[in-house]
Amino acid sequence: RNGLCFVFCVREFFDIIFHISNDEIITYAHCTWSTIICCNANDQTFDFNQVAKHLCKRLGAEIQKDQLTLRLTRESMVEFIKTRPAERTDPPTDKADDATKSTSFKNHGHVPRFDGRLDATSLESVIDKCLELSNAELKMNIKSQSFRIRRAEENDAKYILQFVEALAVFRKKSVAVHTTAENFARDGFGDNPLYQCLLLEETGANDGIPSLRGMTLWFIGYSSWEGRSLFLEEMFVDEEFRGRGAGKHFMYTLAEIAMTLDCGRFVWRALDWNTNALDFYQGIGAEIDRESLTVCFDWDKMEAFMKTREEKDDGTQCHCANCSHT
Repeated sequence: RNGLCFVFCVREFFDIIFHISNDEIITYAHCTWSTIICCNANDQTFDFNQVAKHLCKRLGAEIQKDQLTLRLTRESMVEFIKTRPAERTDPPTDKADDATKSTSFKNHGHVPRFDGRLDATSLESVIDKCLELSNAELKMNIKSQSFRIRRAEENDAKYILQFVEALAVFRKKSVAVHTTAENFARDGFGDNPLYQCLLLEETGANDGIPSLRGMTLWFIGYSSWEGRSLFLEEMFVDEEFRGRGAGKHFMYTLAEIAMTLDCGRFVWRALDWNTNALDFYQGIGAEIDRESLTVCFDWDKMEAFMKTREEKDDGTQCHCANCSHT
C-alpha cells in the first residue's frame, strides 16, 4: 500500500526498512552495528543477496549455498495424495464440496482431520492411523509387499544414528555428524519429543527377522503465515532398495500426517547437486523456494557470536553510493 514503511528490528542487531509506493518497493535500507546500506530498489546494480550476505558476515552465520528449500502447499498436498495407489472409498461429492476439501482438508476422505490441541499422545494416534493406511498400500504394490513403515522406538536410536551417518557420507559431509545415539534416545521419546522418526522395515529378511532399510526424521513446527507445518529433516533409503516405491510412500505418509493435522505446508531441504532427488520432489508437485536462503549457526559460530554481546559500536559507516548518510 502507498506510503507504508515496514521496520523489522531484531534486538539491537539490525533494522530493515522498506518504503512502498504504488505497490513497489522504492527504498530499502538496512543497518547493523557499524554499517548502513541504503538504496533505491530501481537501481539495477543493487543486489539484495549482498545485504543478506553482509548480515550473515556480521553475525558470523553461514549461508548454505548448496541447500534448496522445497515445499508442498495445501493444494499441492491434496493433488499429491490423489496419486496414491490405494483404491479410494470416498463418498461421492459435488464439485463445490470438493473445492472446500482442497483448501481446508476437512474430512479429506483418508484419516479423519485432527484440529484439537496437539500433544505427544494425540500426535502418536494420528501417526498410527496414517501408518495403517500407508502399510495397507505398500502390500498392494508387488515391489514393496515385504516392506512396512513403523514409528521408531527408543531402542532404535542406534539405527537412527547409522542412517544419519550413511546420509552424511552420501552428502560428502561425514565429519559433520556430532549427534550420538544417546542424543536421539533422549530427544525423540518421552513426554515431549523434539522429533519424530519413521523406519522402513523389510519384514521377510534374514530368516523372518525384520531388517531396517530406511528412515525419515521430521517434526511439527509453526509458520506465522501458515500455522502448523511439517518439516522433514532427513529421509534415507538404502541404495539397493531404492526404486521400489519406499521413498514415495514415506512422502505419502508424511503428507497424510500433515493434512490430518491441517498443516499449511510440508517443507524440506535438498542439495542442489542431487538432481535425482530434485526430479523426484518436483515430480510429486513440490515447489522450490528460490527466494529463501538457508542460514545457520554451528556451535563455534554461536559461541563467537555470543562473545560480541557486550561489545559496543563506535559509530556507523555508510555504504550507500547515492546518498549523504553518515
